Amino acid sequence: MKKIKIKLPGTKGIKKKNESSFANFSFNTIASMASKKESRLTRYLKTIRERLSWLKCKDLSYSTGGQDKKSIILCRLSVVVFVACCATVLYLAVQNDYIQHFVSESDYAKVENVKIEGLDRVSAAEVYRASGITRFQTSMFDVEAEKVVKNIEQLVWVEDAKVSFEWPSTIEIKIREEVPLAMVHTPKEAAQFHFLNKAGKLFAAVQNNEDIDYPVITGLTELDSDKYQTSLDQVLLFLKKIGRNNPALPTHSVSEIHVDKKGQLVAYLVDYTFPIYIGESDIDKAYKYLVRVLEDVYRKRSRGTSISEIGYIQLDYMKDRVLVSEDNSG
Repeated sequence: MKKIKIKLPGTKGIKKKNESSFANFSFNTIASMASKKESRLTRYLKTIRERLSWLKCKDLSYSTGGQDKKSIILCRLSVVVFVACCATVLYLAVQNDYIQHFVSESDYAKVENVKIEGLDRVSAAEVYRASGITRFQTSMFDVEAEKVVKNIEQLVWVEDAKVSFEWPSTIEIKIREEVPLAMVHTPKEAAQFHFLNKAGKLFAAVQNNEDIDYPVITGLTELDSDKYQTSLDQVLLFLKKIGRNNPALPTHSVSEIHVDKKGQLVAYLVDYTFPIYIGESDIDKAYKYLVRVLEDVYRKRSRGTSISEIGYIQLDYMKDRVLVSEDNSG
């Protein structure tokens, strides 16, 4: 029978391949830095190494039999089972109503500060009330971020909100307010005017003490449902174009955009009373044509015509043609 020699842990001689144990690496490194002559410290380290020899990760290729393989597999399986058990116990502990109640009632888990950022039109008091959080009473563990966000976003001037936790006792709320593009005349409602946002939503009634330096949209709410959305899209696109604030046609220079019963647009400037008929023309082309016409008129290059002498501008007069009519009433 062929004899197999097995090198026991801690002895000198055979160098094993792929031996990567933490214990082996640590103590070998320290031992190599020490003197060849064994000192009391070296002997002490060797003793600890021998006691921790079970931490070594043995290479299966050097195993002498199936029994060692089974032992290693069982050892690794035990570790996996142990970790899974710990995770399960922790999860059940967190889900336990009694533990949750105990943590929530603890004085060390109360919300002490509520930070609110992004305020302009909305007050901090409004956001705080809508959040449903009460300082020094609400537990940090009882704050449901999604619910708080939903409550805050019900405020008419809040477009969206975000909630984050700064442990151990602070809740941070960041909001983004609505940005109005125009005011829509709403004669059929209690409020005569409502703010219009970039999504085409009427989100808040205009109050007497609010800033009203926005273009006014008239006739839109009097259209039937079929024409309303098409005309609204045209209005939004025109507002987006003038939002570029070209020197010849900045946003604040447009006083009104009227939508007639056919769904066609007519624009009016702040300083002049003549209408600008956009009609059914492509909004992108109509905007470009209007800018060019106004630039030309402001420079008085169009046959000496002054802007004060214009009767109307028709942007859909003919294909690639714009009609500038002079006012002959004077």
